Amino acid sequence: MQNNSQTTRPARVQDAEQLASLFQRAYGESSHPCQDAEYLRRFIADQRNIYLVEVCEDGVVAGMGVTYHQWHDACEWSHGVTYPEHRRTGIAERLTRQAHAACCARQQGDLFLGLPRGQRTFKIGTEVVNPRMVMTGHDGGMNVANGTREIHVTLVARLPQVRFTHITPDVDEITNSAAVQETVWQPLRLRANPGAYPNVSFVGPTANTLKQEQGFSFSFDSACPSRALEIRGFSDKPNNPQQICRALDGLLAAYPTAEHISANVLADKVQLIRGMREMGFELPAYLPAWYKVNNARYDCVKLVKRRCAEEPDANGFAPMIASLKEAFANLYVHQSAREVNV
Repeated sequence: MQNNSQTTRPARVQDAEQLASLFQRAYGESSHPCQDAEYLRRFIADQRNIYLVEVCEDGVVAGMGVTYHQWHDACEWSHGVTYPEHRRTGIAERLTRQAHAACCARQQGDLFLGLPRGQRTFKIGTEVVNPRMVMTGHDGGMNVANGTREIHVTLVARLPQVRFTHITPDVDEITNSAAVQETVWQPLRLRANPGAYPNVSFVGPTANTLKQEQGFSFSFDSACPSRALEIRGFSDKPNNPQQICRALDGLLAAYPTAEHISANVLADKVQLIRGMREMGFELPAYLPAWYKVNNARYDCVKLVKRRCAEEPDANGFAPMIASLKEAFANLYVHQSAREVNV
């Protein structure tokens, strides 16, 4: 509670309309799902998620959520919004503290993830959340807000209660990378632990609404302002890197209006990642312990290809993005002495 007229409480399904209006005002022409009251009703009703709101005499003035992602047993700090007149009053920090505390109390999930779009939320994630969140890259400008494509950075933290086995790719250029070790693994209390990886290439959440073409499962909505195509899986056999890249070329040709194409690829799939980089995909993020099988977690990399004219707005993150781009520049580029796990 802030004062007698302003309180923090769990969101109710009845708050969805006010929250949707708040998101519409904050984001304008946007790909943000929270502009849809029905989406918010489903989100709030799902007991795996957490959503807190700040309420005063005029109604809901701010909200902050935690989304539970079952597919990789992780919690994402998400769906934050504050009425413009109430910004810079400490609401976002207070809601984040309480949402994170609720997440820890549930002992649900191994990782606490975030995709902040601004400096203030970035600072909350890296200075307020405990354990501190670590920047491991960005999304390459997947989302659109107020009619502008913008970059969201990737933050990762381990939840305090977790115990899992972290398996790192048996890839020399990863194991020996000072950038990966010093920028990603060490701040998250992870270390090199090479081992065998699952025999899948692309990972992501499944859904009944995914499209299925060319052997890929993927999401794409041509009416969405982001015009983002996100690859979630590949099922065709054989699934050697050359065949996957040929199929991917066909998929992209079939969707010429897709402006942002992304995929999370298991970090041991050297030849596939190198092949996609030769197709023009960039590597904007290293995703540690991203994919879970039983009690083991495996690293991934995010690959992104943009086919839009405009450069995404970096929202003040440009120096950090440039630093990580330099750090990751030599990953999956040079032919190594041995190729592992095609």
